[in-house]
Amino acid sequence: MVQLIISGGWPSPLIKVSLYHPVSRPGLLILTNKRLFFYGPDVSKNLIFEEYSFAKISNLKEQKRLFSNQIVFMYDTEWKRIKHIQTNDVSGIVQQIKEQLSK
Repeated sequence: MVQLIISGGWPSPLIKVSLYHPVSRPGLLILTNKRLFFYGPDVSKNLIFEEYSFAKISNLKEQKRLFSNQIVFMYDTEWKRIKHIQTNDVSGIVQQIKEQLSK
């Protein structure tokens, strides 16, 4: 399910995802014209808000998996994995992020 939120004239997809660190964490992925955000609980159920500047994202790709595809990218010097994405259009999300990276 993808919802578009209009803020400042810029549509931002809001997608339910899980961000993988040592453990998978549920939350929302928010794409703006300058950054990618993850909002959700940490392992202690405290809310976290992580910001990923497009300037530090590299090697962005979609990995095809058996049950659901995931988004993988290098952020600074650390690999990030976005898994359990609740949309059928993971390729579209990756394309939108790539468009922002090329600006």
